[in-house]
Amino acid sequence: MKLSAKVFDTIEKLPAAAWDACAGEHPFVRHAFFLALERSGACTPERGVRPRYVTLWDERGELVAGAPAMLKVGNKREFGPEIRWLRRGAAQGCFDWPKFQLGVPFYTVAGPRLLVLPGPHAAALQAALLQVLAQLAEHRYRSGVFNLMHLERSQAEALRERGWVISEETRTLWRNAGHADWAAYLGSLPHRKRRQLLQERERARARGLRFEVLHGEQLTPALVAEFYAAYCRVCVQHGNGPWLPPLFLTQLVATMPQAIRLFAAFDGETLAAAVFAFVDSQCLYVQHWGALEARSAATFELLCYAPIEYAIAQGLRQVDSGLAGAHKRRGGMTDDPVFHAHWFFDDRLKALAWQELAALQQPAPLQPGHTSLNG
Repeated sequence: MKLSAKVFDTIEKLPAAAWDACAGEHPFVRHAFFLALERSGACTPERGVRPRYVTLWDERGELVAGAPAMLKVGNKREFGPEIRWLRRGAAQGCFDWPKFQLGVPFYTVAGPRLLVLPGPHAAALQAALLQVLAQLAEHRYRSGVFNLMHLERSQAEALRERGWVISEETRTLWRNAGHADWAAYLGSLPHRKRRQLLQERERARARGLRFEVLHGEQLTPALVAEFYAAYCRVCVQHGNGPWLPPLFLTQLVATMPQAIRLFAAFDGETLAAAVFAFVDSQCLYVQHWGALEARSAATFELLCYAPIEYAIAQGLRQVDSGLAGAHKRRGGMTDDPVFHAHWFFDDRLKALAWQELAALQQPAPLQPGHTSLNG
């Protein structure tokens, strides 16, 4: 197959249907998702993100592969342990911003990164796309390192075998063990855990709150604005500003409502607390939390129990609850690693990475002598 590579600085220049044919159903790599990030003003140089969509086209001029890349200036949320050696590298003169990476801006959700048309050429297209990305990192963007961010274990292990440096951080998941319904799930829990869960659900309802699971099509602009205000309140409580602009959620609801769920608690007609989540046929992604009170009675219900109950009812494989937290583990989630793959063009920066990973007791690359990006 004869291929040509093109790089675009906005998803608007790419045909949505062709991109989504490569992306599949994962909501965080769909055309509409990146479009919402861009149109809302989330992805701008001032916010540290300059998108670069790297694509491959066949001899007929059809899009056959794409990768959501970016030039990125520091954001600890996305980097996991890498931020430690980037700071040291900057201080020692072997790293400078921006860096070139493959991933989803602002989100720590694992998923596909090398997006290709399904079929017999999929593996070859992924290899070709990876090679183009590495060439861009080294020669056009002159980055000391090229990263693939937030990978599943199988993806990371395949790259580790080729000499990539692999780092990891912890997220929280709930995996569906094939429970027929909520009652079956309750029956699988130890007595003490089951009693705790039932008591917490009863306490939440005793406050007179009304709980609903709303689909994207049911979310009005007024309700989205109400949730965003609650989300901002939580950010301020933790000493931060909101890391997404208000128009982003409005854009998502307008352009990909089928992938949006709001787990909400209402006090009368007022939104007391809610979780803004994404869904596909396999997974529920619990992402944004908003609440009017610092200690909401609805916390465990909305962040843990209602998503698990929904996942069982819908036959979903798992609930991805994002970065780890003690309250999530208490609510039935378990810690699970998510991985990052790093290919270094500067040996000094690579040495710093090894030092930091050793200090964190994370594994070094299996074959550090490799010099070929594709193994």
